[in-house]
Amino acid sequence: MKTRWPTAFCAMLALLAAGACLEEDVTGVRTADIDLVVAQTTVSTGEVVNVTFEAQGTGIARIVIDWGDGQSDTTTFSGPVEAAGDRTHAYAAAGTYILVGTVAASAGVAADSVTMTVN
Repeated sequence: MKTRWPTAFCAMLALLAAGACLEEDVTGVRTADIDLVVAQTTVSTGEVVNVTFEAQGTGIARIVIDWGDGQSDTTTFSGPVEAAGDRTHAYAAAGTYILVGTVAASAGVAADSVTMTVN
């Protein structure tokens, strides 16, 4: 006699299994991910902003920090699995900017963003 599992249980099991594969699948490939940390999200015009990034993903090729004001910083890599660093920037004009960090790796592309308010 076959055991029939409830549909909700099977769906939950499938979600848990999929979530377990997000970080590293059975082949050892780590999907791309990036986290940005900014100490202050409200600054004055000309004040230096420091953003710290931590990225992971098999075969990282580059990390781009787009400051949202038409300027960006790009760092290239030769395929590490993890990368971290920090960048600084000063906004020349008051406004609201979306700071975006993007990691491009052979395992995919991922982004994180922070809203900056410049007075």
